[in-house]
Amino acid sequence: MQHHQAGRHKAAERIYRQVLERDPGNANALNLLGLVAHQAGRHAEAAGLLAQAVTRQPGSALFQRNYASVQQAAGDLAAAVAAYRTAHRLAPDDAGILNDLGTALNALGQVDEAADAFARAVAAAPAEALFQYNLGNARLKQGRKDEAIAALRRALTADPELARARHVLTALTGGASQRPPDDYVRALFDDYAQRFEHDLVENLGYRVPEALRAAVIEAVPGAGDAAPHFHSALDLGCGTGLSGAAFRDLTSRLTGVDLSPQMLAKAAQRRIYDDLVTCPIAEYWRVCRDRFDLFIAADVFIYVGDLRVTFAGVGKHATEGAVFAFSTELLTDDEAADFGSGVRLRESGRYAHAPGYIADLTQRTGFELLSRRPLALRQGETGPVAGELYVLRA
Repeated sequence: MQHHQAGRHKAAERIYRQVLERDPGNANALNLLGLVAHQAGRHAEAAGLLAQAVTRQPGSALFQRNYASVQQAAGDLAAAVAAYRTAHRLAPDDAGILNDLGTALNALGQVDEAADAFARAVAAAPAEALFQYNLGNARLKQGRKDEAIAALRRALTADPELARARHVLTALTGGASQRPPDDYVRALFDDYAQRFEHDLVENLGYRVPEALRAAVIEAVPGAGDAAPHFHSALDLGCGTGLSGAAFRDLTSRLTGVDLSPQMLAKAAQRRIYDDLVTCPIAEYWRVCRDRFDLFIAADVFIYVGDLRVTFAGVGKHATEGAVFAFSTELLTDDEAADFGSGVRLRESGRYAHAPGYIADLTQRTGFELLSRRPLALRQGETGPVAGELYVLRA
């Protein structure tokens, strides 16, 4: 356990296995070895070990909670919810278990049940900023904006440095922001990964990757009647790989970058990427040593805000004549004039960009505009969300 707590996981694993050789039914060793496997990303092995620990000591709320956490990471959300509920029955006063239950229910899309779990966690531990933040997000999904704002303010009172709470509160109260916190975006998509494609494609009518592909083919000439072909493409904010799938046949090599490990795990299952990198886009430019002749950013800039670093990074890593294709959520130039900025954070927590802002940035960074066209990005609460597709050349 000392090795484990100090981060020396291989040494800890070796000793846990030695314990189990002498005492195969040792529930503590099974639990701890399961956690080591979980931390190493071996979720199936971890689930098996923790299931054995739970079987041998079914009255342990801790073992049930750890088992639930592994099932959640592995994507079996129904099993995770069941185990969290068992853990809660065993330790009804444990606010952390209630909060974990809320996160699993939220990932399943069971918003009302998640909000109830978060509310009970807050009642048990009102000074815990993260619980207040989770409750605020749940109330927002329920359409209870005033209660969401109140919970987010309580979260910031408890922890003024909780940047994701400040970001959501800024969006709800009409404040200005140029960039979301990385942990806000990471948590958003880690929680959403299991139902992301079904919700986006089936429920919201999302077709941006296919439309962006068509825009590139129309704007960039190929050989004869053939579509253009690129040597190396970079899929920025690749998520589960919807955009990579749309562009895979147009490129010899495809790299995906995203900051959500759960989304990248889904992308890896497609087996279409030559390389996947877990990293914020702004950080990627500092570690990347490659150059690309195609850059894709499908429905990504709504979670970036200020695009100056991104445009500069693309320009630095672009081959001569490289193509940069992306979508934006539309902020009309009149709205931008009223707001005083070409980038606006909406109540949804997403950023909208004005055509004038994109045009100015394109000119200042030396890109050439090949194509710009309107597109309904997806269905929103009040109807189609207006956006635009751009194809630029370096």
